[in-house]
Amino acid sequence: MKARLFLTLTLFLVSTLSLTDASAKNYTQWHLPKEAKARIGKGWISSNIAFSPNNNLIAVGTSIGTWIYDAQTGGALNLFTGHMDVVSGIAFSPDGKTLATGGGYDDKTVQLWDVETGKLKATLTGHTSRISSIVFSPDGEILATGGGWVDTTVRLWHVATLFQGTGGNLGEPKAIFTGHTRGVNSVAFHPDGEVLVSGSSNTICLWDITTGTYITTLAEGARSVVFSSDGYQLASSSGDRVILWDAASLRQRLTITGHLSGVSTIAFSPDSRTLASGGWDRKVHLWDIADGNNRAPLIGHTSDIVSVSFSPDGKTLASSGSWADPTIRLWDATSGTHKGTLIGHRRRIESVAFSPDGKMLASASRDGTILLWEFPLAQRTAGAPLLSAKDPNNNQVLNAVGQNYPNPFNPETWIPYQLAASAEVTVHIYTANGTLIRTLAVGHRPASVHTHQGDAVYWDGKNEFGESVASGVYFYTLSAGNFRATRKMLIQK
Repeated sequence: MKARLFLTLTLFLVSTLSLTDASAKNYTQWHLPKEAKARIGKGWISSNIAFSPNNNLIAVGTSIGTWIYDAQTGGALNLFTGHMDVVSGIAFSPDGKTLATGGGYDDKTVQLWDVETGKLKATLTGHTSRISSIVFSPDGEILATGGGWVDTTVRLWHVATLFQGTGGNLGEPKAIFTGHTRGVNSVAFHPDGEVLVSGSSNTICLWDITTGTYITTLAEGARSVVFSSDGYQLASSSGDRVILWDAASLRQRLTITGHLSGVSTIAFSPDSRTLASGGWDRKVHLWDIADGNNRAPLIGHTSDIVSVSFSPDGKTLASSGSWADPTIRLWDATSGTHKGTLIGHRRRIESVAFSPDGKMLASASRDGTILLWEFPLAQRTAGAPLLSAKDPNNNQVLNAVGQNYPNPFNPETWIPYQLAASAEVTVHIYTANGTLIRTLAVGHRPASVHTHQGDAVYWDGKNEFGESVASGVYFYTLSAGNFRATRKMLIQK
């Protein structure tokens, strides 16, 4: 297991920033206006987060541009600037070579960037308000953008034509759809790439991509619209309801109710059998697509739900909370069982996303940070330390014992450690005067870094007789083969 439990990508407080990539160390000088001396801060997060298809990069839109990070190290690699307002949305092309970014109310443009070189490839104009939605077709040939607020249009752009400099003026759309009377909230391609759906607060429209023509309007508004991955279902959320439509006939199949207030986010499972919804009522629901049955409300958040996301294998659902509950909760997507809570953000979590290979979960918050979490995760709390002791001569992992977490604690704590070779592990707990009060026989453990709650040594704060010990200073000694190390911890009741 890797030593990194999570990385924090801090988007402000420059004085505390330490970038590992040499080319990123002087980011305060990147793309500065002529009169400016330095950039103080990295901007507040203003868009969704997106992994590149090859899992290597993370992009996030901010108030000063779009940052590109190394998903493995957390190092900042580039900053794409060009919008005259905040970046309102981002999307990688399916091949990962192009990043599309949308601008806010004072910008109104879409920009296409070469991910490898960081060069601006095209600027697309025509929208009259902020870009509310931005998505590539499955084959990457078409980009669809939705205009928010006073801009009621959906625009299609033929990406290859734009880059080749053919097909008319740079930034000329392939088609402009004008069926909405209010700002567009959401757009989504059918998996076959031949149909586009767009939703506004009072209408849902469907469009033929091949001909660039209008198909029909569904008599419902939508905050969000999304197709199932098998292409058979269309889901839309409006108010406190979720509606399932047959994607072929466009007939309404089911109206799902259960939320007590507005539905803020929806997502299909990868196998298209389950729909997850999160609402302002602080609840997450898992719905069976076949009959609309509610498996059970997932209760635990103490504020409204902002985002939900399934892991690529469909086994785990992640949900994020708002201002009063800046946590990420992990749920078993079949049973609804709570698997763990990730704590680390201080403000509303705007977006959660799994990497395409399912090995990482990213969360972006209004506190100006992105946290990268290794996945799958055992249950854990915030504070698990980064532990990576290595021999400077050969870079091999060494035996080491980390500081317990949380510390101080009451009543339970975890002791992280790493092994250079597999060994029998035992931990002895002592009082401050050296009296042995508990022996934890961990057993034979492999050479690895053991820091997650499901992998670190657990102590419940009790002695050999099952009695809770008193507040005070204690010592723990971990033994593994010929290795032995001792650290201090504090129980505070």
